[in-house]
Formats: sequence, C-alpha cells, structure tokens
Amino acid sequence: MTASNQPETAEAPLGLRRFFAAFAAMVELKAGPEDVERALGASPSGTQRLGFYGVLARRNRFIALRQLCPATRHAALALEPPVWEELVTRYAKQHPPSHPDPNRFAEGLADYLAAERGNGRPFPAYLEELADYEFTEWCVGVIDFESSAEDPGLERTIHVRHYNYDIPGFVADFRAGRVGPAPVEEPKAVIIYRDVRTQWAKSFFPTPLGLAALARRAGRTLKIPDEMASALDSAEIDLETHGILLPRARTA
Repeated sequence: MTASNQPETAEAPLGLRRFFAAFAAMVELKAGPEDVERALGASPSGTQRLGFYGVLARRNRFIALRQLCPATRHAALALEPPVWEELVTRYAKQHPPSHPDPNRFAEGLADYLAAERGNGRPFPAYLEELADYEFTEWCVGVIDFESSAEDPGLERTIHVRHYNYDIPGFVADFRAGRVGPAPVEEPKAVIIYRDVRTQWAKSFFPTPLGLAALARRAGRTLKIPDEMASALDSAEIDLETHGILLPRARTA
C-alpha cells in the first residue's frame, strides 16, 4: 500500500513521528543506520544506502563551518594534535542545525569552544575568538538593517569586541596566504562593522575616545568633562571617516 492511498487513521501521524524521530537521530549524528532499522525495520534500500544520509549530514556540517570559519579551521588544524575533526563532530552532535540558513550552524561555535575549554578540553582561547570574529563578520554583512545618523546599528551592523589576541590581523594574514599557526597574543578592542559606504564587513581598532563616541552616537548617556568635548567630536569624525558611522549635521 503506497503513501498516497493509505487510509487516514490515527496510526499514520504516529508512524510519521516514529520515522522522523529515528531518522532525525541519524542526521543529527547521534545514531547510525542500524539504530534506525532497529526502530523502524529494515530499509528496502539496504543499510548502507540508508546510512548515506548520515554521511551526507556529517559532510554538510564540515562544509558549513569550513566555508564560514576558514581561519578557525586553519588554527585548529595547526594544533598538535589537530582538533578540527573532533571539535566539529562533538559540536554537531550537541548543536544540531535548526535554522534554514546553513551558515547559522556556526552561531554557537564560539560559546561551545569556550565551554569546552572551561571543561578542560585542549582548545586554546584564540579558537573561540576566531570563531566569534568570523561569525560576527558574516552577521554584519547579511543583517537586514539600514543604519542612519541617529541609529548607527550597534549590536546589529556594528559589534564591539575585546579580544586577547590579534584576531583581525590573523584573519587578514590568512586570507592573504601569509598566516602562521596561531594569532599573536595582543589584547585590544575591535569594532566589527559593515561599512556604510561600501557595505563590506570590516574591522577597526578604536581608541577609548572612539568607543565613547560610538556609545554617544548610539544614545548612551556619557559624563564627559568639558575639556574632552572637542576630542570626543574628533573621535566621532574619525569613525565617520572609516565608514563606521554616517556623517551627521553639525553646526558651524
């Protein structure tokens, strides 16, 4: 009896739920084809062909992270021993994708790496910073938000991070083909943003005054001494020059 002419009974939805529960466990890399067959019966196509769906799911997880976080992958492979395959496999099992955009699979990677490191896994801190940087850079480039002089888009097209390593420099070197095995330890604040002129994702190292100017433009209340007002205005103009903020009207 085919699916098209099965009678509509209470058993059909239950059967579908059983099927998807067993099949989902395999494509979420938590079970193998043998487990699916134990729950549902032998596959007419054979165990090997059924298992290919799990192989394909695993492959797609690696492809998604390799494409969105290539510098993170490079750093993980440069470790001794390399940890890329282990961390992706463990991450995929604990965080199966749930968003229609496959790039969103990387959204929890930085937090996962931080948690694993806190639990004693041999993941250096720069891996989570790299994963955070690459995912955030992607986010500012695709988010559906139009910044304005009054609302620059803080936490949307503009994100402020404090990294313990020179993550933007490492990623830039990686893309240019001149990267070493690991980022240089160099704590610094970073603005990851979408350039208001070119719409390209970029990074910028702000001064403390630059951060204060960004906060002021985003509507935060600041207590600035009068003698610092001119310097704060100059820092804001510098952010405009780099395409972080749209210029706003100023009185002469």
